[in-house]
Amino acid sequence: MGHADRLLMRVVLEDADLIGLEVSFSSHGWQAATMAYTQIDSLSAFAERLRVFAAAFRGDAIFEAGADDARELGFVRMRFSAADARGHIACTLTLKTGPERIVPVEAGARVSIELQTETALLDQFLGELERLVRRREDAALLLT
Repeated sequence: MGHADRLLMRVVLEDADLIGLEVSFSSHGWQAATMAYTQIDSLSAFAERLRVFAAAFRGDAIFEAGADDARELGFVRMRFSAADARGHIACTLTLKTGPERIVPVEAGARVSIELQTETALLDQFLGELERLVRRREDAALLLT
């Protein structure tokens, strides 16, 4: 696999209860980004689920932030699962923007894509995600 695809997560806003999480991807000339609100505990719990998935290579690890049914908010859903028996991992990613990000589209825009990666690259992403949770700065980058 070449490193043509990437997924990036970073904290862009923070208050006492919520963080604004920007998630973006680029894949073979396609790119999209959104910002969604979540609690740091939700991101921490996702990091733990992802660690369990990476260790056992069974089941999946899902993260959602924002509100899929709200017109004014961004939404992120990512699902990590085994892509095949050779150790490749699929990240099914859905991003939705609120209408303030796309003009004149009133309902925002939605994109879904599947990125594939390898175990070593997932481990690197997981370490960066755990640092992101602890520090609420830096970024978590997944290469594929």
